[in-house]
Amino acid sequence: MKIEQINLSEIKPYEFNPRKNEKAIEKVAASLSEFGWKQPIVVDEQNVVLAGHTRLAAAISLNYEVAPVVVADGLTDAQKAAYRIADNKTAEYSEWDKDLLQKEFARLIELDADLTSTSFSLEDIAGFSEDFLEWDDDDEFENEESETSEENLLGELNSAHVKMVLIYLNTETEPVFRQMSEKLQEHFGTENLSDTIFKVVEDGYKNI
Repeated sequence: MKIEQINLSEIKPYEFNPRKNEKAIEKVAASLSEFGWKQPIVVDEQNVVLAGHTRLAAAISLNYEVAPVVVADGLTDAQKAAYRIADNKTAEYSEWDKDLLQKEFARLIELDADLTSTSFSLEDIAGFSEDFLEWDDDDEFENEESETSEENLLGELNSAHVKMVLIYLNTETEPVFRQMSEKLQEHFGTENLSDTIFKVVEDGYKNI
């Protein structure tokens, strides 16, 4: 597979593209800005797009001048038309493994990464993470009366802090939350957001 750099002005969107991609352009543009070109646009011999209309539109919105392309030559008109549809349709058959996806977001939080760089909104992340991170309230209350060592309790808090982060990370409170977290991180000398939250919880617990 040969990848070429072509001026955006030479790349032609397919006139009858049936895929509506307007809502995805902003997120793909954000991904391009964050990660750069990691997937080329596929075109035919006349530089008409076979796959990658959204990437092309995103690159144009970012005022890019060139884009990496792969020329898929030797396809019949029927194959080109079928490929355009198949490229979009096949993605619909994929599903997320929510357990693994949630663990990946927990890992991103550990790394103090920008969660929105994944193209998921913070509301989406908090929403699908509720089941994974939700505690069993009945079991929690039943165990309150049992003798639990401070070490074990703090261990439970350490594993559950991710839920607390997701609750507060929304579009309105996230900037303030992050600003407060940075100050607390500096205060405690911690290296990431999760350790900072744990220290806050730990100090609060000791003062009860």
